[in-house]
This record gives sequence, structure tokens and C-alpha cells, in this order.
Amino acid sequence: ARPLSVPAKTILEQTLKEFIGPIASLVCADHFRSVATLSAVIEALADEIPTPAAAAQFRELAYQRLDLQLF
Repeated sequence: ARPLSVPAKTILEQTLKEFIGPIASLVCADHFRSVATLSAVIEALADEIPTPAAAAQFRELAYQRLDLQLF
């Protein structure tokens, strides 16, 4: 369980913007306040994407950009 760092938050927000547009900033801010770990916030943000295939792509990109491995 890795904590959220400022660079990680930036990467996640930029990645989410590719899927849901500028509202990603508000969505991220909300989740960053309530979710403590990196994996949990990636899942929470993926749940905000309406298409399952796009949500899966977001997860993959997020982990790749954060240099993490999928479990």
C-alpha cells in the first residue's frame, strides 16, 4: 500500500483527463481527500469512467505511468 505523493496525484489527474476531460480535476480532488493509498485511488478513479473497457485502459495506463505492476 503506497501512499499518495504529489507527483502521483498529478500523473493520475492527467491520465484521468484523457478519459473524462477537465472534470477530472474535481473528481481527483474529491477522491484524493478520501482515499489513502495509490491502488485504492486508482480503483476509485477507474470507477468514475463509464465504459468498462476505458476504465481498464485507465488502470493500465495509470500503473504504467506510475511504474507499478498490476497484481
